[in-house]
Amino acid sequence: MSNDKDNPILIGLKMILNQFERLLEQEGVKRLEPIGEVFNPNTAEVVEVIEVNEPEKDHIILEVVQPGYQLGDFLLRPARVKVGQYAGMTEHTSTSQDQPQDDSNSQSSSEHSK
Repeated sequence: MSNDKDNPILIGLKMILNQFERLLEQEGVKRLEPIGEVFNPNTAEVVEVIEVNEPEKDHIILEVVQPGYQLGDFLLRPARVKVGQYAGMTEHTSTSQDQPQDDSNSQSSSEHSK
């Protein structure tokens, strides 16, 4: 079997894709690949949060899963990204399990059911 680089169908498809991308660029469509930038919910969608040990990588886009596209100020599709979350921050946050529950609501609801 021949190498994929030599496949004329694959070569033709890559040429069409390149022409299409150039046409979109000429029409003002901008490709969004914000690797290394601070996460912006107006232009990107988080698909995974990755725990990081460096505080400077907190809320930084580490990987673009699918690029986004923008036409002028109009967002055509947000970039789908993986974002870092500093591991040191999660150690000091409290969860609902750590806090005592208020039983006054449960008592009043049981009184109403009588």
